[in-house]
Amino acid sequence: MTNDNVSTFLADLRRTLAEAPDGVDVSAITAAIEAIENPSEARTKIWFLLDRSGSMQSL
Repeated sequence: MTNDNVSTFLADLRRTLAEAPDGVDVSAITAAIEAIENPSEARTKIWFLLDRSGSMQSL
């Protein structure tokens, strides 16, 4: 998912939550969106390479 796709998804999710019926608790989802948009610490991307051919054994 690209940054544009994530931004669009979160914006659509916020619109959906704004239209939620009265009495529906959306606080957990709202907090999760806030955590995604404003992380408390920097994120690290970890890439895993699955080498079945053995072509990278020398590394």
